[in-house]
Amino acid sequence: MNGKIEKKNFFQKFLSYLRLKVLQKEREKKIADILYKIIKNKKKISICDYGAGFNPDIIRFLAKKINYTRIHCYDFYNNKQLSLLNNNTLNIEFKKIESFKKTKKKYDIVIIIDVLHHIGIENKIIKKILVNLKLKSKILIIKDHFEDSYFSRLLIQFMDWIGNYKDNVKIPKKYYTKRKFKETLETCNFKNYRISQNHKIYSNKFLFFSQKKLHFIAIIK
Repeated sequence: MNGKIEKKNFFQKFLSYLRLKVLQKEREKKIADILYKIIKNKKKISICDYGAGFNPDIIRFLAKKINYTRIHCYDFYNNKQLSLLNNNTLNIEFKKIESFKKTKKKYDIVIIIDVLHHIGIENKIIKKILVNLKLKSKILIIKDHFEDSYFSRLLIQFMDWIGNYKDNVKIPKKYYTKRKFKETLETCNFKNYRISQNHKIYSNKFLFFSQKKLHFIAIIK
């Protein structure tokens, strides 16, 4: 989830190619698998992917696994991007982020994947976003990162740089700690929630970057 995407330079194109060659969308497939395990027993559900991004592979992988009535994806898309993204065979509908505020639809599931830290964990707008997402969902699922040391922050920043520099996305200066994230949920007055950590997103071949403790999932009902 970000603002206007500028034209990519040679290094950004090379980094995008290298990331695809090395990671082979492993992150996206693993996160889709985690989401599927959470919602697999639900039939004919409606899903909102808030901050789906310009390469929305997670929701594409998930859509192929589940039985859904509709999937809507929101981000800072322009008309050209919407035209390209909406030309898909999965019946996933992509929309401009501002239209989410106007919609009166309520979704069974709203997901927000690795978005909050890019907004800025101290940004007061996060409370407003999360409250609005919960109001329009039966279940809100958040995927993000925990840091527990300066070293873990550097690891996540490097992963963010590999994944997002190609799209000119600003790399955060810090990420959630367990305490800070729980404070955020309490500020939103969320009481019925469960947080799970230690999700395997990358294989062991990526050494330090494969640490499970860097990833968490929050399910808010």
